[in-house]
Amino acid sequence: MQDMMNWAVILLHVLIYNVCVGAVEQEPSRTNDYLIMKWGKWFTLLDFNHDGNLSMDDPTTFEAYYIAHGNLSDQQLKTMKNKMDKLWKTFVFTNKKEVSKEDFLSMLKQRYESNTTALIGMMRVFPTDWCEAIDLNGDKFLSKDEFILNFVAETHNNIQTDEKFFYMYHPINERVALDDVIESFVLFVTEPDEAKSDIVLNAIDSGL
Repeated sequence: MQDMMNWAVILLHVLIYNVCVGAVEQEPSRTNDYLIMKWGKWFTLLDFNHDGNLSMDDPTTFEAYYIAHGNLSDQQLKTMKNKMDKLWKTFVFTNKKEVSKEDFLSMLKQRYESNTTALIGMMRVFPTDWCEAIDLNGDKFLSKDEFILNFVAETHNNIQTDEKFFYMYHPINERVALDDVIESFVLFVTEPDEAKSDIVLNAIDSGL
């Protein structure tokens, strides 16, 4: 009996050790209806020309508004365009020229379930690059004008709703830190718990 108890203690210690060092295989993450719903809303946000697919026509629509209304220097426009084009080609299209909503959801589901940590990391890079592209003066903050210009360029033209979204971040001196915007986006596209407050989802549901 004592030998059995000793072996039980040894096995318990081995199990605890394996869990601590990650030797025990973890259950893969699973998507849920809440996440898929949010990804669908994100697709709609990115479909700037409202044709039901994502293609390079969408960032072209976005860039055209900045050219017409952004009052940017040639260098600012070039930098913004290069960042946006690279962003879309890297994160949205991979090896496709056009992505349907079904393709988009399937891609995110596969990435989330195969390696959630990697997807979260990727989804932190995406808004970081995006925010750096629209942070026109490079001060690591978005002014209200920069914030609203971005959403109008995305063809979300309800200025009142865009302003309401801006103030959800509780700006200081009419500026929002890029890090706050980035983290809110990461939560929006990767958080499966609907009990957690989601600024981006709230803004979308308010008519963004």
